Amino acid sequence: MNRNESGDFFGSVKKWDEFNNSKDIHYSNCIVAIVDIIAYRNLLTEYGKSAPKEITMIFSESLKFVESAYLHLKYKILSDTLIIYATDDNLISALNIMNVIDIFCLGLLKKGYLTRGAIIKGDHFIKEDVMVSPAFVKAYEYEQNLCIYPRIIIESEIISELDQKSIQNQDGIFGIQDVDSGYFRGIKKENYFTDFDGHKIQSCINSVGSNYLLTYGKSSVDSKTISDYNLDEIVDENIRSLNPVKSGILLAKERAKKPKEIAKVDYLINQFNTIVKNMNYNTRKQELLITSDFV
Repeated sequence: MNRNESGDFFGSVKKWDEFNNSKDIHYSNCIVAIVDIIAYRNLLTEYGKSAPKEITMIFSESLKFVESAYLHLKYKILSDTLIIYATDDNLISALNIMNVIDIFCLGLLKKGYLTRGAIIKGDHFIKEDVMVSPAFVKAYEYEQNLCIYPRIIIESEIISELDQKSIQNQDGIFGIQDVDSGYFRGIKKENYFTDFDGHKIQSCINSVGSNYLLTYGKSSVDSKTISDYNLDEIVDENIRSLNPVKSGILLAKERAKKPKEIAKVDYLINQFNTIVKNMNYNTRKQELLITSDFV
């Protein structure tokens, strides 16, 4: 490496002149979300010198899905923070972002790491390495000051719009109809709920496929009911899907030493147990319940 090597001054001037004169430099109203890995320093310590590769793999598991399923979603990774945003403020974009966040948070939870963050709608500009975004600032303030616990807070304006504009299709499924394309995006309204302090949140634990069926006795994607399935098989699948989540929470419990860390894990244990207890059709839910006592 030649540390005294000079760059192309005139090339740089031309590049930034073109950038500054671009018609693209303006705010757009967008859906913006951030997700922060709690106790990130512990993750760095655990992986040591291999941290760059291991942590990149953690991010890539969900981002591969973003790039293959949602072309209109963009992302940036900054150390322990995933920034994901849409190029518009469409409600279907908000639902897609919620879906990606579930995948990301669930993957980390299975490894024993907790996450928190926020989903916001507002003014946002990003081009190449330049970002000017009141929406990002607001999401960051939510994450830093309001989340406290491992949860994703959804701005109330987004929830109100989802509630107001959702319709029921011929199969009885609630969702958002895209006016331009005619595409219908289903919503599991139960996946976002009011937390103890009034904030609307989403939980990645809720995203496990068979939870909805075993809780409400009906499918979230068609008109089938619980009686259309082999209950033993569905319960077996649910136990297999939730056991890695339970193991991840127990691992996080094992790592928690300080009072604030313990409080965060206790919060998640309570959330997990509540979701499990609400599964009215899961005949083996007692196997999944976690005791929250810390020794």
